[in-house]
Amino acid sequence: RLFTFCASMDEHPNIRYQAEGGACALKVAQQLNALMSGGAAPPSPSAGSSTLLILDRTHDPLATLLHEFFVQGCAVDMLKLEDGKYNHRGKVTLLNQEDEVWNDMSHVFIGAAQETVDRRKAELEQRPAFKMMQAQKTGQQMDVKGMSDVVKDLPRFKKEYERCLICVDVLMKMMGDAQKFIPSVEVEQALAVERIDKGR
Repeated sequence: RLFTFCASMDEHPNIRYQAEGGACALKVAQQLNALMSGGAAPPSPSAGSSTLLILDRTHDPLATLLHEFFVQGCAVDMLKLEDGKYNHRGKVTLLNQEDEVWNDMSHVFIGAAQETVDRRKAELEQRPAFKMMQAQKTGQQMDVKGMSDVVKDLPRFKKEYERCLICVDVLMKMMGDAQKFIPSVEVEQALAVERIDKGR
């Protein structure tokens, strides 16, 4: 069938095949090459030969070309994270599942990550420690109960607030790097859905 197709298209392609784990691909490539070399194949066109790539059907040729579009995958690709280590303002920090903010955001599609951070920020703004910070800016006084709530909330608030800042920093750096990926991302998505503008 491949030979008939090539003959009908007036093609005499260069035959390439999957070497690793591709015994079936090798067999098909050898048989097709034998048919092509038997004299019945059309001569190579003046513009040059095409290339026929023969893969085992279990091999996915697209997966290796596609980027991961969830936050964690993008961070690993774009920021070259190793073992979840991220340099934030000169200090190495871990981005892992124990970090509640990162855990919320890491498996979110990159386009929706800002919404996740905004939701977390809105939650932080309802906490007693944040209200105290706002009160200090405006010169308002807090009652004893309010101060007690702040003392209890402050350690956890500071930790979560810092983690939120780190996640925002990660997003900002990724968005900066993403600009150079946009042309290749368009091609990747076209390949993934099998729609591609051949002119481009």
